[in-house]
Amino acid sequence: MEGIDTRFKYEVAKHLNGRLSTNCDTCGVCSSSCPVAEYVEEFDPRRIIRMITLGYKDRVLGSTTIWYCALCNTCTVVCPQDVRFKEVIEIIRKMAVAEKYVSPSFLDDLDQIEKECQVYRCEKIASRILELNPEIKKGKI
Repeated sequence: MEGIDTRFKYEVAKHLNGRLSTNCDTCGVCSSSCPVAEYVEEFDPRRIIRMITLGYKDRVLGSTTIWYCALCNTCTVVCPQDVRFKEVIEIIRKMAVAEKYVSPSFLDDLDQIEKECQVYRCEKIASRILELNPEIKKGKI
């Protein structure tokens, strides 16, 4: 069948110490607890695992969807089948780069975005702390 790579799930499993992600029973707990899936309709951890299992290597590794994951690990914590989705995402991202589905410069861009987001997040937290605790004096350390 065109577009299907039956070895794909084994390639992913090789990086998980041989542990296949096929024990997913598609209960949807991962997707319903995912903070990204709440806001990005096309991001569905359960669907990504299923596509890996079915061998849709090109569709998975070539998808922008795999880069939406915040790597927060919520899906792994709530999964009753111990599917370690965060680890799977990290692996397929590395595979996407290694197999040239994305350019290495994309990772540089992604890293820059991550840094900017972290700065923004820290500023928002500090601002909120000062707002809630006016007795704290704003100053430099």
